[in-house]
Amino acid sequence: AVDLALWDLFGKFKKEPVYNLIGGKCKDKIPIYATTARPDIAQSLGFMGAKIPLPYGPGDGEQGMKANIDRLKEVVASITPRANGVAFPIMIDCYMSLTVNYTLDLLSRMKRDIIDNP
Repeated sequence: AVDLALWDLFGKFKKEPVYNLIGGKCKDKIPIYATTARPDIAQSLGFMGAKIPLPYGPGDGEQGMKANIDRLKEVVASITPRANGVAFPIMIDCYMSLTVNYTLDLLSRMKRDIIDNP
């Protein structure tokens, strides 16, 4: 946070936007995603994607893993396909400190149950 505050302070001193100080504008728009439990609402509000929390982690065992997969299926089903064909990315907030084995199992199940069999 201190580094960002210093860039901001330097920009104010130079009377320049920070993006000019670090190389200039490179995009007309910056895509923004929402961190939310309701990605369908984020999509309707115009966000480019959403990051959702998964409520269960390794300590919740098989029941928690199944509940996470069910939650991801619900999220995917709640997203409306865009007319222009551009995907609405769903990201996972892994705040639960997932273990390597748990993460690999989650990915395998996501591929099998959601990606390969929508």
